[in-house]
Amino acid sequence: MEEIQNKYQEVINAWLKDNKVIPTDLREILDRGFWLCLDNPQEGLLLTGVNPSNGKPGNCAFRDCTGTYWEKWQANLQHALSHNKAGYVDLFPLRVSKQKAEFERIVPLELKAEILRVTQAEIERLQPQLIIHANKSSAFYYGTNPKHPWMGYDLEQIKLPVEIGGKGVLYKIRGVQDNEDRILATLHETKLNYLFVCPYQNCQYLTIHPEKKMDADEVDLLCNYLNVKI
Repeated sequence: MEEIQNKYQEVINAWLKDNKVIPTDLREILDRGFWLCLDNPQEGLLLTGVNPSNGKPGNCAFRDCTGTYWEKWQANLQHALSHNKAGYVDLFPLRVSKQKAEFERIVPLELKAEILRVTQAEIERLQPQLIIHANKSSAFYYGTNPKHPWMGYDLEQIKLPVEIGGKGVLYKIRGVQDNEDRILATLHETKLNYLFVCPYQNCQYLTIHPEKKMDADEVDLLCNYLNVKI
């Protein structure tokens, strides 16, 4: 964990060196430091989000995270957790509570790209059989919009099982796009297999859209459908 944290700090330090004038609100975010999940397994299920909230306690393993949101996903991924095959990664480990009002508005695109390069390399190292990205508004970071590829995966939307057809969108990861605008130009092939994108599973959203709620049986059904072995 210390190694990945150092990599994030190195790219931020390099960016700060090249940008002498730092807005106060951005400086405040960077001074908060990172929050990272510990002990993520390789070749398992990987839950991903955008960024951790400000005020979150110290780094911990996914299985030890506390709070309503975490308890829901720990329950949803209980089978993988029982085999130590479930982990969590934020695309951007900066502590920011309001994604649109703060993170998207304050953090510059160039800095996001520097941070996301580190995250993408880490996801590639983990080689998850299935990525569950629980924030549909930020799925574009995986490459759903070829005009702005970001990580730039070559994604083919495939059909979901009828039982969970309305819960999200499923993609087969066929490789990486032949696009010079991808942030990690050194990545020419990937061992990633599947990406499932669903809405953010917080209480407020699910109260309005209960039909979008994921549960453990549906995650297991998805794994069986994709022949994901845990």
